[in-house]
Amino acid sequence: MDDYRFRQVRAGSVQIPNEDVCVYAVTRPQNYDDAVDQCANLYGELAKIQNAFENSFIYRIVDQNLNSAAPYIGVRRNDDNTWTYSDGLPLKYENWAPMSFVDAIGDLWPDPCMPQGLWPWGCCTTCSNVTTGVWSKWTDYTTCSKTCGLKGRKVQRRTCDSFYWGCPCTGPYSRLVPCPTNPCGLAPVCAAPYKKWKPAGGSKYYCGNVSLATDWHYAECGSSAYGIIDCFPCPPGGVWSAWSNVGACTKTCGLCGSVKQIRNCTSAEYECPCTGPTNRTTTCPKTPCAGNKCCFDHPLVKNLVTNKTQCGLQLAPDQVLHPPGFTDPECIEATTPLPPTTTRPPCGSGCAQNLSSYRATGENGTLIFTYTTDGAGCLTATYSCRRNDFPNKNMFFGVMTQVRTGTRFFAYIKYGNPVISDSAHYFLCSPSAEWDYVGSTGGNLITAVQIVCYINATTSG
Repeated sequence: MDDYRFRQVRAGSVQIPNEDVCVYAVTRPQNYDDAVDQCANLYGELAKIQNAFENSFIYRIVDQNLNSAAPYIGVRRNDDNTWTYSDGLPLKYENWAPMSFVDAIGDLWPDPCMPQGLWPWGCCTTCSNVTTGVWSKWTDYTTCSKTCGLKGRKVQRRTCDSFYWGCPCTGPYSRLVPCPTNPCGLAPVCAAPYKKWKPAGGSKYYCGNVSLATDWHYAECGSSAYGIIDCFPCPPGGVWSAWSNVGACTKTCGLCGSVKQIRNCTSAEYECPCTGPTNRTTTCPKTPCAGNKCCFDHPLVKNLVTNKTQCGLQLAPDQVLHPPGFTDPECIEATTPLPPTTTRPPCGSGCAQNLSSYRATGENGTLIFTYTTDGAGCLTATYSCRRNDFPNKNMFFGVMTQVRTGTRFFAYIKYGNPVISDSAHYFLCSPSAEWDYVGSTGGNLITAVQIVCYINATTSG
């Protein structure tokens, strides 16, 4: 990919909207050095992707001109294994990957098998490989507060995937981002400082060039590790429990009232101190008043986890973390004595009884969930994965925390016929009305993304 910054513009090149940069697709390079030479002959240089929007825009050109082939871009791995732009300058951006062209706000996934000039790949062996941890991609937590022109806001959230093999993350768990990208019908069609533009060959206009400091950043060594790196990781600020209410809210709807909340430092028992307050007062409740009204100009949005309309754009609750050292066999053998095991995580009763919707499609097992609310008001769900018509075949049951193209990351796997839950393996409704799985590998609590149940093809019968 050729990149012209304040240089001669070649016929057929395309300007990146709202930037003094033009790009041109070259389809003949044989290798990285050849790509560098061809760009130089055109008075340009390999594309220097410096933000999420440029990444998205250039990938669209790749899709249109190179049949989605992986392009060479202007980055180079040096002799000391560090990465810089091809001109030697330090990197400003490293999410070089295919992504949604319109929603260029943090949803980037790279190809794990790229040569020089694209993306390095490997396996994490120490936390120094991932100094900021390995975050999941951002997902929407609420709908947008407005309907056009990047004039609204929505809440997104993510999880620290590397904590469960011992590497903590730095940065926020939740954020507010501008939305949506479609222009408004009346001026101003886009919120300042964004402008309306139309991609080359496209038929729609967008409000664009959204790039945020918190955009998703892929770890150089990949999001995997061989075994547990640290049994009791201590992230900056420690590990807090979820906030819980003390008493009732002073009002009944629309974020018109307030309530006191408390939390505790769950990492203190393994000598990882917490920083921050143990109590706070927050607005409540999020349930809209009659006529879908909210107090104090709070916007009305839909929570995409609970599927309920709510008042306000409160950030999503932080991930409740459980270090691998409490129950993981690798840590138990290496650590004496272990810190005391924790009690059951905080729980709630607001989850929809919809765990079947988490199931992967096209599977052949019979998966049944049974929902129960105990005396403490905690909603739990047990499960059974079986096939009565194939009693001699093993069933494969698994709970995944992430799904990427061609790759599955299982937090828990079990074979049998049937595979049934027990007192150490079940689904638990969290205080934020999300289904968590208790009993994942290493004894961790994880948020289920997908549940699988099918006949294991390698068994007989």
